[in-house]
Amino acid sequence: MSNMKTWFWFSGFIVSTLFAVHANAQQCHSCLDVNQVYQVDGTPANCHLLCRGHAIAGLGCFQKLSDHIVHLQQINRVVSDRNEAWPKPFNCADRQLYFQTLDPMLETGWKSACVFNSRYFVDGTAELNQAGKIKVAAIMRNYPVGQKAFYLERDRPVKLSDERLAALKNSVEQWYGLDHVTEIAFTDRGPLSGDGTRAASISKNYINSLPDPVIPVEDLGSSLDAGN
Repeated sequence: MSNMKTWFWFSGFIVSTLFAVHANAQQCHSCLDVNQVYQVDGTPANCHLLCRGHAIAGLGCFQKLSDHIVHLQQINRVVSDRNEAWPKPFNCADRQLYFQTLDPMLETGWKSACVFNSRYFVDGTAELNQAGKIKVAAIMRNYPVGQKAFYLERDRPVKLSDERLAALKNSVEQWYGLDHVTEIAFTDRGPLSGDGTRAASISKNYINSLPDPVIPVEDLGSSLDAGN
């Protein structure tokens, strides 16, 4: 009789425990939740014990935990392989990140180098002068594929600008074809290089502003001879 009563009380205890654990487990949104979990009575819950109760109740919490561990192991393998192969996996990404800020500047520079204005045409006409012909040849012969473009700076009168753009296109098509030309259009940007006469003047003024050289004394000279 005493054995039956003991078994009855033990069975009741097991059932009560399962229901209590199941009720507390409902407070846990996920057994893998990193946030603090609280029981119904407001005290912190042990999520690991709740998972054990979940598993006993047949709710599959152990399976979720197992899947999470497998996922962490996969991440660990990837990180380990990546660290062992360093720096090769990062070279390309670092190079792309470095040039990411330079690409717009490079593109703008190529575009500016392809700009024509009135200095490349005979005054008052749509005919390319010698400088214009040389620049067309330089773009088509020397510029890389993808950067062979022609831009004409907007100017007045509008009719003359339209005629010059058409003449520029006809010249390129006649001499080299348009197969590798990316664009022929108007632009509001001026040419990259300035007037050749002005550049020569700047270079001459720079040279003239240099001080006279001084011959060192050890070379049988004297600082007093400078400029003589």
